[in-house]
Amino acid sequence: AQLVFEYNSAEKARTLFDGLLQKNPKRLDILFVYVDKEVKYGEAETARSLFEKVAGKEIDSLQMKLSDKQMKSLFKKRDRK
Repeated sequence: AQLVFEYNSAEKARTLFDGLLQKNPKRLDILFVYVDKEVKYGEAETARSLFEKVAGKEIDSLQMKLSDKQMKSLFKKRDRK
């Protein structure tokens, strides 16, 4: 998905990342790579909406149940963006 983001279509990469997150909902490393790619290519609002989805502000397929430690990591990462 990272290579698709770098060399092909951002939309295709987003679809791949969304699929990976749905199959591996507790893998925050995948989420962080996805968010970093969005920020790198100037899509800060998209990155922000990803954090909101995962944190539970939106009800959709990306919403996850995370441990306290994972939520702390998520909020630290979000605050850096």
